[in-house]
Amino acid sequence: MRPMMIVDCLWKTPRKPMTPEEEKEYNHWCDEVHIPDLLRDTGMVRVTRYRDRDGAGIFYIQEFESEEALEKYLVSERRRELRRETETHYPAGDDSRNFFEKRTVRCFLPIASKELT
Repeated sequence: MRPMMIVDCLWKTPRKPMTPEEEKEYNHWCDEVHIPDLLRDTGMVRVTRYRDRDGAGIFYIQEFESEEALEKYLVSERRRELRRETETHYPAGDDSRNFFEKRTVRCFLPIASKELT
């Protein structure tokens, strides 16, 4: 079990539609640029991106190699850089040009785990 950070990105309501080209560009940026950047020099060992079934947003689970790695990342300049990059490409907030209404970030430490065997 690993510590994790959850980033929940909520689309604006009603959702501002992306053109097919914007959606392709967004998916490329997330999968080929942003997630590899998250994994580089951060202590993260896995990043998984989910889409809400109801289309309300995008959800990232960012797993860290250790609690110490998570704590170090939370106060790092690298995290500030990655947040600036995200806000530059896909800002959240009231501006009508933004796709996202808000992002929330929560950190979790493992307590227990069981698997069906």
